[in-house]
Amino acid sequence: ARHVAHGVCRRSEEVIGGITRRIGWLSQPVQSSRFKVQKTDTKKMGYLAFEETKVWQEGKLLVKELYQAINDNRSFAHDYALANQIRRSAISIPSNIAEGFERASNKELTQFLYIAIGSSGELRTQIQIAVDLEYLSPE
Repeated sequence: ARHVAHGVCRRSEEVIGGITRRIGWLSQPVQSSRFKVQKTDTKKMGYLAFEETKVWQEGKLLVKELYQAINDNRSFAHDYALANQIRRSAISIPSNIAEGFERASNKELTQFLYIAIGSSGELRTQIQIAVDLEYLSPE
């Protein structure tokens, strides 16, 4: 579990890349300002539920990997402040993506995607601190 830092940072970068691509996509004209899942055939209309997006799926996997890494290292798990903050930052990424998708406009979605990017930066910093404290190895 100690080798998870590199994989987590890489996954975090993939999540950021997906978010920034999504923000770029939002600048294109759309048929509606609503991204909420409709009961109609949303794929034909070009809309996705947040659960269908790669960026949300990767964010959720990131949370799972971090929980496992923390729980597998007794010292890390007992550093309650850092472990809790890492969990919260990680959970914030897919949560903000989901919340943005459920909002009423592209502007709000974009705002929540930027919040997810901020949470990702916060998480990478905390992972680097965990590496410095030797809770995780850098590889």
